[in-house]
Amino acid sequence: MVPDPTQGAISRLLGFPVSVTSKMPSTAAGGTATVGLVDFSQIAVARDLTPTVTILPERYAEFDQQAIRVVTRWDAAPLNPEAVVTLSGITTWATA
Repeated sequence: MVPDPTQGAISRLLGFPVSVTSKMPSTAAGGTATVGLVDFSQIAVARDLTPTVTILPERYAEFDQQAIRVVTRWDAAPLNPEAVVTLSGITTWATA
């Protein structure tokens, strides 16, 4: 059966799971956009800088407020270069 009823509401494309998002670049102004198709199971992520937390009361003390600053750095790289595909020149089309 397609889709497999035991898998819930998982969308698939050529057998691969697909995540649907509204976070696509807008081409409403007549421009073009670039998007990426990524298999995130093929992406390695490593922490480069341990997270540090700092309480910043100085500027906000006059308003009885505090700020929390968190700093960290992460790196990501594809384990398999074919896992990342870039589509460019995407435009909208007119509908009837």
